[in-house]
Amino acid sequence: MSKIALVDDDRNILTSVSMTLEAEGFEVETYNDGQAALDAFNKRLPDMAVLDIKMPRMDGMDLLQRLRQKTTMPVIFLTSKDDEIDEVLGLRMGADDYVKKPFSQRLLVERIRALLRRKEAIESDDRGEPEASQVMQRGELTIRFMWMTGPLTATSNVCAKRCAVQMMIFPRLRRFTASAIVTTKSKAASIGIG
Repeated sequence: MSKIALVDDDRNILTSVSMTLEAEGFEVETYNDGQAALDAFNKRLPDMAVLDIKMPRMDGMDLLQRLRQKTTMPVIFLTSKDDEIDEVLGLRMGADDYVKKPFSQRLLVERIRALLRRKEAIESDDRGEPEASQVMQRGELTIRFMWMTGPLTATSNVCAKRCAVQMMIFPRLRRFTASAIVTTKSKAASIGIG
């Protein structure tokens, strides 16, 4: 369960958004100013934060600036400031997204999910583990997608495709495992049967 920090001085927004996120399966912590959130983040960082810009004690911009000194956790600005320059400034300071009030809670939830998926993909890449969406299984065929660092050649791509087709067609090759490049550009797949 992902932990989301909501930081806003508007109690109605804290209540309604936290109820929505909890109904969607998230763990939510709420703070009514930036300083209270920073104090809590110094003890334990959430998986991501949704910040208002205009708040007492410490505003969202100051909080984001301090967060970026020690973490790359995803941050969404949720704010009533609707000037383009505020949005540009927020994104340049390191916010991952910028949502203007009034807003759709369903869209906010989906933006949160998208950022958490991206964060998980980066973390699993750093650990060298394939994420669930990078593994495809059909019967006895398993394909694990991974990123390659070197250039692909046309010959290796054709050989890999032929190998993959033969493994799917001939049952006696079920114990055979091969690494194969099955797409162009920068994606590769390790194909194993059996």
